[in-house]
Amino acid sequence: MPVAEIQGALLARGYDLRLAEADSDAGPRTIGAVTAIQRSAGLVADSIVGPKTQAAL
Repeated sequence: MPVAEIQGALLARGYDLRLAEADSDAGPRTIGAVTAIQRSAGLVADSIVGPKTQAAL
């Protein structure tokens, strides 16, 4: 899943990436938001967007 798609999904869910729109840069805010969604979904918080994290997004 491209970073821009991940960011778009995170922004749509209300995660604060400090971005107006997806910029395709997997910076610390994007990684932190991915880890947060993994924790909230009961997944291993490894910041890797595999199939289970994609489903949570």
